[in-house]
Amino acid sequence: MKLSIIIPYYNVKQYTDELLAVLDKQMDETVEVILIDDGSTEPYHPSYDWLTLVRLEHAGTSHVRNKGLDMANGDYIAFIDADDLVAKDYIHKLKDKLQKGKDYIELSWKSLTPKGMQYNCRVTNTQKLQNPSVCTRVFKRSFIGDMRFNEQRDAGEDEQFTRFLDLSRGSRDFISSYMYFYRTDVEGSQVKRFKSGLTRTKRIVYHVPDATDPKLVEEIRELDKQHEVFLFCNENHLPELEKYCQVSRPYKTWAHIIKGEPCPMVELIAEAIKTQVVIYISGAPGHDGLSTFLYNFCSQMRDYYDITVLHSFLNYGVVKRLRPMVRVVSRNKKPITCDTLLMMRLGDTVPEEVKYNQMFQIVHCTKGANRTLQRDDNIFVSKVSRDSFGVKGPIIYNIADPSTPNKTLMLVSTTRVGASDKGQQDRKMVEFANRLNTEGIEFLWLYFSENTLKGAPSNMVRIDPVDDVRGYLAHADYLVHLSENEAFCYSITEALQMGVPVITTDLPILKELGFRDGKHGYIIGDDISIIQKIPRFKGFDAVDPDKIIDGWRAVLGDTTPLHDYIPDMHKTVRCINPYKDLQLDRMVNVGETLDLDRERAEYLVSLKLVEEV
Repeated sequence: MKLSIIIPYYNVKQYTDELLAVLDKQMDETVEVILIDDGSTEPYHPSYDWLTLVRLEHAGTSHVRNKGLDMANGDYIAFIDADDLVAKDYIHKLKDKLQKGKDYIELSWKSLTPKGMQYNCRVTNTQKLQNPSVCTRVFKRSFIGDMRFNEQRDAGEDEQFTRFLDLSRGSRDFISSYMYFYRTDVEGSQVKRFKSGLTRTKRIVYHVPDATDPKLVEEIRELDKQHEVFLFCNENHLPELEKYCQVSRPYKTWAHIIKGEPCPMVELIAEAIKTQVVIYISGAPGHDGLSTFLYNFCSQMRDYYDITVLHSFLNYGVVKRLRPMVRVVSRNKKPITCDTLLMMRLGDTVPEEVKYNQMFQIVHCTKGANRTLQRDDNIFVSKVSRDSFGVKGPIIYNIADPSTPNKTLMLVSTTRVGASDKGQQDRKMVEFANRLNTEGIEFLWLYFSENTLKGAPSNMVRIDPVDDVRGYLAHADYLVHLSENEAFCYSITEALQMGVPVITTDLPILKELGFRDGKHGYIIGDDISIIQKIPRFKGFDAVDPDKIIDGWRAVLGDTTPLHDYIPDMHKTVRCINPYKDLQLDRMVNVGETLDLDRERAEYLVSLKLVEEV
């Protein structure tokens, strides 16, 4: 009887070296070992003459095992995971059992190290294996037949494979001494990735004490194609369900999704988020440069990357603006894995729930008196910003949304009135408006600010800040920006890229942006009569959007997004207890209905402040 051993391998050299060394001392001509490297980042190069080595593009364990089954020549098939170990007499004891010709042999197994979950399963004539693993069973090739692993699953494939084989129809043998040893503490193992929710396949537990509804069969049959499904019940009146899930009385386990009635024995695992880029910001009030950056970055880069915005608190207007494009997640310790983490604020600490391959600090400011760089991997929004810190690092300008809303005529400013870092901006704005009035130039000047500009004439109108000023800029004759200090100035670049000329002070950043006085607008001092001479123009070509996108792609890498994000559906809720809503910034009264995004609605329901309508 010939034995074929199939070993799927992926980036676990130190463990596989130990496994192959154990097998080497047991090998003879009746055993073949097929090791399939599933596209490891560093190809494996073992040097054993008896080993058949195959390299594939990364496709997952199911595909690898199926490839092994297609190649195997043995009368019996054994599967060993590359990060586990077998007994020193594994092959010897198996060969004795193979001669009896049973359909499958069950192997006693236990945990290899004291770390991680501990298991100890000794099989006997009456004590059969409860776990569905194929690694703790050796199968007769004819018993497997044409059965193959489901490649739609990237976890839990063992459970479905052994269930579809229907072990009850075959003859069984066993080995009571320990033959297989699991490593339960391997970082990044498939089991850990599965439990953390990082695989496509999820574990779904139905708790239905009395299973009688025939609709359950079709529902679970569909889920079983990609997910691992358990049915916990006291009475199962639908025996067909056993084809599509594990059926038993409730026991202690975990699940990503629980359906049916609550089950205190099942631990609900927060499903991990897998994305390519995470942008972390502790908070932003909205209507500011950081909020503009978030929107512009996400609107321009979402075609190239799956993006998740993680925050401790964001203005609801910012969240509402981002959610149609990208995932927006408030911090709740749900695990997130990504290729790149972008930090938005200098003082923010790295969120511990995010696992990343590379991280960059985006520097949106100049050095100032108290600002320091806490990390070495910085990306600056301008040369002005980088030079103020006196360090080296790449510069990537802000990228504006190129879409063009409708236009009308007005003066617009979006700035922070009363901000000490803007220099004499407030005084300059009032003087500029008064001198326009003196010269008889008619204008309506809308300025977006939390604070009122003291001494402003009546044709300067304060408007509460909004997150998207592009609609106003599109109607504007000019953007007016009279600050004396800016690291980048998002409003200027946003206006210029929309074809709106700018009246501004002589900011150092203008030269870096390629702003040309008289073409893109005017740099003014005390002479305001030039407003009558400013030409209309189209476009702002100094900052090339394609070059900015290329700059970010060089940093973030060339990866393929899944584009699996579906914007959260809103829910309508009714207030049942009055409360101060921090996002709406007002009191909500009993009986009032609100249309909220799903996450926010569920949070308020959990606080018993609202109920779903």
